[in-house]
Amino acid sequence: MNSYQTAERRRGGWTLRLISVVGLLAVVSVSLLAMRGLSKPEHDAVGKDAGGELTYKVTRGPLKISLLAPGSIKARNSRSITCEISNAEAKIIWIIPEGTIVEKGDKLVELEAAGLDDNLVKQRIDTATAQAAYDEAVEQLAIQESQNQSDLLAAQNKLELAELDLKKYRDGELQRLKAEKEAAISLAEAELKRAETRLEGTLMLQENEFVSRGEVEADELTVQKQRHELEKAKRDYDVLVKYEEERELSKLEQDVAAARGELERVQLSSRSELRTKQIAVESAKAKLELEQSRLQTLEHQMANTVIYAPEAGMVVYANDGNSWRGNDDEIKEGAQVRYRQKLIELPDFSSWIVETRVHESMIRQVEVGLPAIVMVDALPNQRLSALVEKIGVLPNSGGRWFMPDVKEYNVDLAVTTTTLPLKPGMSARSEIVLAELDDVLYVPVQSVATSGNQAFVWLRKDLGFVKHPIEIGRNNESFVVVEAGLNEGDTIRLNAPDQGGGRRVIERPSNSPEDAQGEAKPARSQERTAEAERDAGKPAADAPADSPLAHDSAAPAKVGEG
Repeated sequence: MNSYQTAERRRGGWTLRLISVVGLLAVVSVSLLAMRGLSKPEHDAVGKDAGGELTYKVTRGPLKISLLAPGSIKARNSRSITCEISNAEAKIIWIIPEGTIVEKGDKLVELEAAGLDDNLVKQRIDTATAQAAYDEAVEQLAIQESQNQSDLLAAQNKLELAELDLKKYRDGELQRLKAEKEAAISLAEAELKRAETRLEGTLMLQENEFVSRGEVEADELTVQKQRHELEKAKRDYDVLVKYEEERELSKLEQDVAAARGELERVQLSSRSELRTKQIAVESAKAKLELEQSRLQTLEHQMANTVIYAPEAGMVVYANDGNSWRGNDDEIKEGAQVRYRQKLIELPDFSSWIVETRVHESMIRQVEVGLPAIVMVDALPNQRLSALVEKIGVLPNSGGRWFMPDVKEYNVDLAVTTTTLPLKPGMSARSEIVLAELDDVLYVPVQSVATSGNQAFVWLRKDLGFVKHPIEIGRNNESFVVVEAGLNEGDTIRLNAPDQGGGRRVIERPSNSPEDAQGEAKPARSQERTAEAERDAGKPAADAPADSPLAHDSAAPAKVGEG
């Protein structure tokens, strides 16, 4: 069942109660009119006909269009004191009394953190262990860098020696060996030629019988020996050129390749080992920084078990009276507090704002810079001047769980001038002035009823009151503008009757775009009964209405259709 249906059910009971007190209303009509809070001109327009019916003479003049918004006083600037203990359960063991005026450096709160001392000692040990591991990792990295340099130098030297040995053999020793072999061949050839020449001479002497046969045989043996030496020298040269040269060059080239491969392996291994040691250092450093950060956090928390005032101000406990937690979050000695929970506010009393809430149907009429009048409940008969400073972009989510259909926007009013002794959290009612109409016809909202899409009043004619159509415009809590259908001085019934096809209504804010524009047009308005208005928190039509601030309503009333 929606709010309209609830109002319809209650309207019947309200009508019966009205009938029962009609006689009394006729007797005390003057008092009733006074309770309506009409100003002097409107009060003079109220009368009574011969039959005792209350009447109203249509009035022309200025009319203020405004809306009411409940709220509270808040300092514009405030320094929040929060609980900074996150790794342990914190309990308030002492707190400065609320309302105390403190100076910078004064003690505000003392907290007890269960297990924080033990955690701090353990963390210091972990930090020292991490520092030692980091130092060792740095030393191992230095050792690895030195070892890499030594291994790399040894491998480079080995390669250089292998290349030098190859060059030495190819360009030096091999050429020397070839030269020696070639020289041996040349010498053997010379010795063979000399032995053959000697043999020829000996043979000629033998023919003349100057030498013996034995001498000839000796020379022949010498020739054979020299021939053998020559063949041996040639074979040695061939072995050197065909086998030993290739074998030795291949061996030395392999030595060079092996030394080069060893150098590459040393380089790769050195880089790998160095990177491993560097990662170990980085890991140890990250671990150390983590432990140091944890240590700093614990030390910060330990230091914040006693909180001092960062600046001068008055102590205000950070209690949220609207919290669904009840007393669980109440700031007091012995209370358990959470990490980052607000404990104290130190407001700046030099500048104030009023935090209000405006229904979604009226929020589009509110603009930054509109004037407002603020009445503080604790300071009766005192009013503050203010200006709309900030309008919420999204509806306030607070309270949606128990009133999901009600959407209100936060609106901040900047208090412009005040010398009153304000305090944060004071309840206030604000009247935001939407428009000042200079010269308009207007009638009381309770004088207007609707039937279908048409608004009506009961206009007095010669034979009595007749149902008369009118066109209506904007309205405030008490009066609605008449755009057409009446003239100044016309007499109408003060209270429109409740008839079957038409209802006397005072419309509360709705979701209609037209209502959000602040105009109650007959074809696009939405009616609500006077009893429904009371259910929504709006005073009855006979409540004092000299100013919207006399009501507890959150938004202006409007006349419209059902």
